[in-house]
Amino acid sequence: MKSKRVVPSAVKNHSRKYGIPNHLHSDSAPEFLAGATLDYCLDQAIRVTTTGGKNKAHQNSRAEKMVGVIKGLTFHEIRKNWCELDLPRKDIWRVIS
Repeated sequence: MKSKRVVPSAVKNHSRKYGIPNHLHSDSAPEFLAGATLDYCLDQAIRVTTTGGKNKAHQNSRAEKMVGVIKGLTFHEIRKNWCELDLPRKDIWRVIS
């Protein structure tokens, strides 16, 4: 994601495209545990879970690995479908970088 401010809209967009998830798992990042993201999860009965304690590199690495997986899948989908998007190609590269 380009910035932490887009987390609530990203979760909503994902839910619209793929269906509402049963749960959302993240590290203990505040953008997932408070504000609009948490409100949306509560409204949609999405269970919010986090990786255990702070400053435990081996636990956070699991969440970070999944971030990489999701970015890779997103990148693949955008590259595959970029011509259907209403954005010039240069803007797509800016969005996913």
